[in-house]
Amino acid sequence: MENTSKLGVIIPLYNMEQRMGVDTILEILAYYDTQTRLHPHIPICLIDDGSTDKSKELLQFFKKTYNSPLDMIFLEENTKKIGALKAGATHLKTDYILHTDFDSTWELNALENAITHERDFQQDPKLAGMCLHVTPKNKDSLLGKCQELEYGFGRWLVNKLSAEKKFGVIPGAGGLWKRDKYLEILQEHSGEFIGDDAETTLRAIENGDRLSYAQDVIIYTQVPETIKELRAQRQRWIGCGYRVYHTLDTFVKKQFKDLVTQVPKELA
Repeated sequence: MENTSKLGVIIPLYNMEQRMGVDTILEILAYYDTQTRLHPHIPICLIDDGSTDKSKELLQFFKKTYNSPLDMIFLEENTKKIGALKAGATHLKTDYILHTDFDSTWELNALENAITHERDFQQDPKLAGMCLHVTPKNKDSLLGKCQELEYGFGRWLVNKLSAEKKFGVIPGAGGLWKRDKYLEILQEHSGEFIGDDAETTLRAIENGDRLSYAQDVIIYTQVPETIKELRAQRQRWIGCGYRVYHTLDTFVKKQFKDLVTQVPKELA
């Protein structure tokens, strides 16, 4: 692909037909198709990560039927998401990569705002990636509103840590990366799905890269709508912490040690 854009968007997916159904997938594809036509200078690439349901057929049907300008990549085998992200970032020869989830949407000006952050990357050669302003889109229920408060606290914490040149996690639902740095980090990644975003973030920090926060790039993500779904999500997050800790245990322990040594003596 000819490099005609500064920014490209990659969206991995796996067995979405099983999870969402045909109608919902076609609605999401119509949304991304519209976004591509609104922003023809920003390629959007969907990467099917070896789905075993009818996701691949649905994507192919949509592209052919509507002559969609969406880029699509179909992997033969499942690569636990990391391979899909790597394939998308390799395919798009843009300077910067924005990644999000298949069921996410964004503010109308989000992609244009993302492009303006090129100046941040240019001003700071050590800046490798930015966490985006991720917020729940299904927040009408009490559970949704509680998660909205939680996400709001998380954004405040990310902003504070960023200002202090520390960082949390750039989530899979919304990240902006310098493409060459991103590919370098993905090459070092263990390839495990659980905690993939946490590992990506920690590997960037381990490499000496700096991370920041792009508050004006707003992404709307789908959050659990039932207690059962929420419990399953949090169990995955706990597993994520455990898995990443053991994958990068020497580096993580050093981070904790450095954090403890920074605590004022009167508070220790």
